Amino acid sequence: MIIVRYLIRETIKSQFAIFFVLFLVFLSQKFISVLADASDGDIPASLILSIVGLNMPAMGLLMLPLSIYIGILLTFGRLYAESEIVVMNATGIGNKFLIQSALYLALITASVAAFNSFWLSPWSQDKVEQMYEEVAAENSVDLLPKGKFEGTPDGSSVVFIDDIDGNKLENVFVAQMRPRDSVLPSVMFSKSGDVKELSDGRQVIVMYDGTRHEGVPTRLDYMVTHFEEYEGLIGQREVEKKGRDWEAISTLELIGNPNNSAKAELQWRISLVLCIPLLTMLVVPLSAVNPRQGRFAKIGPAILIYLTYFLAISATKSSIEEGSIPAVIGMWPINALLLFVAIGANFMDSVPVRRLKEKFKNKRLA
Repeated sequence: MIIVRYLIRETIKSQFAIFFVLFLVFLSQKFISVLADASDGDIPASLILSIVGLNMPAMGLLMLPLSIYIGILLTFGRLYAESEIVVMNATGIGNKFLIQSALYLALITASVAAFNSFWLSPWSQDKVEQMYEEVAAENSVDLLPKGKFEGTPDGSSVVFIDDIDGNKLENVFVAQMRPRDSVLPSVMFSKSGDVKELSDGRQVIVMYDGTRHEGVPTRLDYMVTHFEEYEGLIGQREVEKKGRDWEAISTLELIGNPNNSAKAELQWRISLVLCIPLLTMLVVPLSAVNPRQGRFAKIGPAILIYLTYFLAISATKSSIEEGSIPAVIGMWPINALLLFVAIGANFMDSVPVRRLKEKFKNKRLA
């Protein structure tokens, strides 16, 4: 029907605009976070864009439900404010066409969300964790930018590397300014070197054809040593074995997994898809406004409902992980409650109820 296509087209415009704004906000936040990790030396600068890009599907988990929810609210609110829906009702086009067009769009959005929630987002998070594991397996000096003074992860040394070619270092400067036990502060310089990591996580730099200045120049124990090869400990990295986060586990692996965290993650992914048609059903009657109120009249209550729902399922997810709520119960009561509220809101906005309200209103006036 033409009117349904018109409603879908107008809603899609609003949804894309809202999704784009949310995307910029989420992307900026993630970019700043990853950039901070890179500036701290936790990841190399070359991986910033890759990590940010792979985190985009995870951002979409919350952006897709919110974009269609606010998109329908603003679009239908504008149509109410401009009396277009009043004209539609006067010509015999009831609210069922509003619900029909909204659910068509919700079905499309839910399909995209299902693909993202059940496959794309776990896959991308798994790739991100692989990157972090590969970075953690590298030498700490490999993460230091060349041509810049930078501290080692444990803060015991300051390293300057003029150039890096593979695992080979050129013009290396190392300053160990923190005395440890009988080891005095020292400064070393060499024309070349390389780096290796021992099995226990110790970071060792090997320097060739260099000079080592040890101690304080004004004291008698100050010493200058010329060496052909020197190995020095520049840091200690804790060797830790870390499993995959549940967000990075595939949906097929979560199904049938007896772990409470796996069950909570699976229900979370299902709820992120299921909430789209449920919130869509609720927002249609919620978008009804008086022309004098304006299209943004219901934005406050709508956001409050959205936040209440997502805070509820987030709290339930944590409770399932802790074992406070049985996984059999899980998030299903919250989704069922949202369904009943949506059905009730649409029923209160139906033609029979409107006529009943009008009848009681006329009796009071009489």
